Amino acid sequence: MNKNISAKSTIYITGSTCDLGLSIIKKLDFKKFKIVALVRKVEQAKKLHKNDDIIYLEFDLNKPQINIDIDKNSILIHCAWENPRDVNSQRHINSVITQHCVFMEKIINQGIRKVIVVGTCAEFGLSYGPVSANDETSPCTNYGSSKDLLHKALRLLEKRYSFDLVWLRIFNVYGESINKNTVTSLFKKAIRDGLTEFPMSKGEQIFDYLHINDIAARIVMAIDKESGIYHVCSSKPIKLKDLLTKFKKESNSSIKLKLGTYPYRNHEPIAIWGKDDDLKLS
Repeated sequence: MNKNISAKSTIYITGSTCDLGLSIIKKLDFKKFKIVALVRKVEQAKKLHKNDDIIYLEFDLNKPQINIDIDKNSILIHCAWENPRDVNSQRHINSVITQHCVFMEKIINQGIRKVIVVGTCAEFGLSYGPVSANDETSPCTNYGSSKDLLHKALRLLEKRYSFDLVWLRIFNVYGESINKNTVTSLFKKAIRDGLTEFPMSKGEQIFDYLHINDIAARIVMAIDKESGIYHVCSSKPIKLKDLLTKFKKESNSSIKLKLGTYPYRNHEPIAIWGKDDDLKLS
């Protein structure tokens, strides 16, 4: 079911104050779309976005009652998720997944006709090597499992209601703000702070990295996609230590990678990348 999105359709976006959400907002065409950000703290969001064309609605997924007036035949870009870095938190399974399912069904009933959801390659768990969009999932963390469950729940809703579900699996991200607790952001911070060494794992992991702005651009492209699963990836696997060495050279830094300081994470695969670049930028 592919519905043509009319000019000046409304796009609702959750998670608009995170790094990815901020990048998505910058990529959206405000002449074509009315943009409504669903945020917990409106004044804080306004300071982050600095864009008078954005409409803000106070919204909190943790609240049991969600009352939002939705424009008919509108679009939802759903980026919000609670504490995704704590991958083994029981909250992902015990409460977060329920909150998202309740919210989704309610907002779809009110007029959303296309739902674009940010998924994750963590849905594949410890899979090794290239993965395609329709490969079987096998999550090994509560975070990956809850995302996978949300996807399956929304597919059931798609059969009951008239909307298109576009599920986007994000792989690895770089270019986030410096305060993120990721390897690439910590490395960026170490370079900025003039550290001489950067303690890390052996760095032999092979991942699929995209800059956050490229990811945002692909998510915006998905507005025109039919219902389906799409991988947001480069399809160009690279060893983590090689990626950091590349960043080091680009920054003209003399920082040393202190390889083997930390063990590999049990919940992360040694090698995973997208087989197909489903939303390749032209």
